[in-house]
Amino acid sequence: MARRIVYAKNTRFYPDRETALWIDRRVEIDCKDKVFVDRWSGDVAIQQPSYLVGLSSRSFEDDRPTIMGYGQIDDVEDIAWLKQVAYRSTMEGNIRVETPVPIVARIHQLKLRRDGYEGFEVEVLTGDDAKALIKAAKREEAIATLKEVWWLIPIGIGVLWWMF
Repeated sequence: MARRIVYAKNTRFYPDRETALWIDRRVEIDCKDKVFVDRWSGDVAIQQPSYLVGLSSRSFEDDRPTIMGYGQIDDVEDIAWLKQVAYRSTMEGNIRVETPVPIVARIHQLKLRRDGYEGFEVEVLTGDDAKALIKAAKREEAIATLKEVWWLIPIGIGVLWWMF
């Protein structure tokens, strides 16, 4: 269980930056290696993380998940910490196995200036804190769905009662 606030400097100008990012908005951080099959050679390749911070989106060419990067983490200490907490290492006999750890990131503070660059702070949670936050978000989503379709439950019970 770890918590850290990291600084991401603005990467590009997005006209919707003011409306897309707000305090406590969940964002994605590209901090894990990506394994994929190279289209040209057919070999398995590994892409290093770019440490982009932004919102999840879909790519135009093959509809794979990507990140619309609003900022990038450049601080060496923050990158080293993210590398350390992104995977949990265990030993399986003589082989070291790294399993990904769930990471939750959300905006902590906006419109900050450091070293002449404008950016924002991101709160990164891992371990039990991240699992609790993910579970709470899923619970809120389930309750919102139930509030939308509650009227179907009595109709379904009535139909079942009428059929049997």
